[in-house]
Amino acid sequence: MSSDNIYRIEMDGRQFILIGTAHVSRKSVDEVKEIIETEKPDTVCVELCKSHYWSITDTDKWKNTDIIKIIKEGKALLLLANLLLSSYQKKMGMSKKPIVA
Repeated sequence: MSSDNIYRIEMDGRQFILIGTAHVSRKSVDEVKEIIETEKPDTVCVELCKSHYWSITDTDKWKNTDIIKIIKEGKALLLLANLLLSSYQKKMGMSKKPIVA
């Protein structure tokens, strides 16, 4: 497979394959899946920004959210915007075809 997003690096007798991705792109997901199935690497690493890492690992985040405090602090609109954006990104990531906005 050849792509502008795939980089092969040789270091200390080992090969590293770096794949640039967009987490909401079905094409990116398919590309990574194909490389893993074809190459059968010993290890797969995923780089995530802090916000995506916490959204994956902190499964009780919304259970621990104090909605009353958010409203009193005047951040209800921000919370709503974050929820809408999160929902939209989830739908984009689950789509069979990339969604272009």
